[in-house]
Amino acid sequence: MIHQALVAAGGKGTRLGILARRYGNKSLLEFRGTPLLMYTIARLREAGFSDILVTVNYASERRKIADLFRKCEDVEVVGNRFRKSSLQCVLGAKSRLARQFLFVYGHAPAPVAHIRDLVRVAEEGIAVSLYPSTSQSRKSRKPASVSGHSVIIGPGDLRSVFIEPPHVLTTKFVAAIKRCWSWREAFSRFSEQVRGVVAGHPPEFHYLRDLPRFWEYMKQQT
Repeated sequence: MIHQALVAAGGKGTRLGILARRYGNKSLLEFRGTPLLMYTIARLREAGFSDILVTVNYASERRKIADLFRKCEDVEVVGNRFRKSSLQCVLGAKSRLARQFLFVYGHAPAPVAHIRDLVRVAEEGIAVSLYPSTSQSRKSRKPASVSGHSVIIGPGDLRSVFIEPPHVLTTKFVAAIKRCWSWREAFSRFSEQVRGVVAGHPPEFHYLRDLPRFWEYMKQQT
């Protein structure tokens, strides 16, 4: 069983406009008065994770987020000096990582059932979440196709899906991507089998236009 989760909670969410200015961090956006990050942590605990690392990019946000978990022995908030992509959160935390761990976004709580499916499918390797749509820009999209449980990275046919966290990763994956600066590059270079789990919930959000669907999903989950 995987017990460690790495939560990327450093994004300022500048593409959210007025909400970015209000909250300063996507993971601190509130749903029914509670930061999304708190929902993410709660679901990780329910799925059986007892060692949770939360990476934050800036000192002011780190203080805010550390305050949320000051009484939580299972959550450690750590700084991240790599700020260009969420992949760099993994590289920045590599000295603290278990051999196999879950990577999630703090602002995008995934259903517990989906997290458990990822862990089951990953076995001793890695597994990624596969979405029928993405809110990423065309340049940042990570298209893939599926053959059984195996994921084929790169453009596929009309059944193509998009790779977005949560992912189950390994330290072997981290070692292989130390010179990569994007998830797309990392998965393209990784030579071992990548397994996939199709997601039934929305991927993460980037723009205000993505939020109505995401809020509706949150209502259904709470």
